Formats: sequence, C-alpha cells, structure tokens
Amino acid sequence: SYLDSASAEQIAAELERLRKLAPGEVLAAGSYQPETQTVQYTVATHESIGAGIFHRLAGALAAKGLSVLTAEINTLGDGWVLDCFRVEDGDFAGEPPQERLDEVARALAQSLQQGGAPKLQQARRYGRGNQRPQPSQMPVQVRIDNATSDRATIVDVFAADRTGLLYTIGRTLYELDLY
Repeated sequence: SYLDSASAEQIAAELERLRKLAPGEVLAAGSYQPETQTVQYTVATHESIGAGIFHRLAGALAAKGLSVLTAEINTLGDGWVLDCFRVEDGDFAGEPPQERLDEVARALAQSLQQGGAPKLQQARRYGRGNQRPQPSQMPVQVRIDNATSDRATIVDVFAADRTGLLYTIGRTLYELDLY
C-alpha cells in the first residue's frame, strides 16, 4: 500500500534516509498538509528498537492531544520501519507552528527510545469553532474475521471515537501478543 500512496521521489527520499539510520536511531518529522488541514508525521527506525512500535507511537500522539485520522504502518523486508500518521491538531486553527511540529516529532522519537506508558491529556482546541459533540455511550464491539483473507485476521473494532482510542487498541493487541 505504501508504494501506491507515495510518489517515486518521496519513496526514494525516505528510503535514502532509512539507509543512513544508525541502530537505535529514530527519525520523526511532521509536515502540514494544507489541502486537508492536517499534519502528517512520518517516523523511520528499525524494528530492532523494540517491541510495540505501533502502540508506542499512537500513545505519543494521544499524549499530545492529537486525533489520528489515518495510520499507515510499513515494515520493510530488512526490518526497517516507515510509519505515517495523518492527524488533526485541535490546538491550532490552520497550520501549527514549527515548534509544535518539532515537539510532537521529539515525543514520537522518545516514545521509541525511552518507552513507558504515555500520559494522556485533553487537547486545548484553541481556535476551533467546530467542536465535535460528545459521543454517546455506545457499547464497544469487536469482530474477528478469519475468512476474508488467507494471510491475515481482520479485526473490526466499533467504538465511540476519543483521543487515545488507537493507542488503547494497539496496546491491547500488543499485550495479547498479536501482530
């Protein structure tokens, strides 16, 4: 899916950055996407940095109060990891300042290098006039599908959206030793 979603130039540049990474090193960067008014955070590292990479990154984003809209997780054949998260930063109307992008990128890198559970906080939502209504207390449903794919199990989770939901799901799968 990564090859279908990125340009050849972007893929070449990201693979070149991966090639230069030292063991235990993490590259994380954010870029504002004006057409969607979102921020894309890209994280590159090697899977040898430790187990639970996905939930640790999702936790770092939740700890900064960001809403994850999409997550694309790529583990290449030689163990290199290239993950992209498209997020909404409710603390800013429009483009967040570079300091904020750098702060979140540091938090992403630290989540892999230092570990530990994130401390979730409520986003401040400065400048946002279109607040989401509080979701109803709908019951959580989990459906397991082993029939659709012969290579993977599909897990559908139906739950009210909230900051940290992706982290909670990722952490639960990790604790159950599922990949």
